[in-house]
Amino acid sequence: MSLSEYNGWSGLDRDKADRRLKAAITKESWKYPHLIQRGPCVMCGHDRGIMLHAEEYGPSLNDYIASLRSVCAKCHGMIHLRFRFPGIWSVFKSRLKVGEKPEPVDHIGQVFGKCNAWKDCAVVESEPNGTWWDELPLVKYAGPRKVLK
Repeated sequence: MSLSEYNGWSGLDRDKADRRLKAAITKESWKYPHLIQRGPCVMCGHDRGIMLHAEEYGPSLNDYIASLRSVCAKCHGMIHLRFRFPGIWSVFKSRLKVGEKPEPVDHIGQVFGKCNAWKDCAVVESEPNGTWWDELPLVKYAGPRKVLK
């Protein structure tokens, strides 16, 4: 299955980065133990439904690898849905900041499947906590991308 567009990166660019990563891991797995043995979620601490999320897919494999984070399926879905539901994303983040854990899910599709019934709410302002996920923009990147060659 091909990946879809995300945050200004085409599905083809995302697929290319993923294929290059898998080839690198196959060739030199000792360099990437953190990518092979994932978890727990760096956002909520769950160890169920762990997958890798990237915000950056180029211009080099090292850029892609540096942006990878282990996240659970629930947090991963919420990251992707932040553009469509900025208010719900802000509430989700504020709850994580006070130690609440979201209901775990096994697959990101479970989050996407429920979102069509959501109505967004007002954005909740909260103090930044210095984590990468708290600083994710709410607007998709529209500028030029340097993709992997």
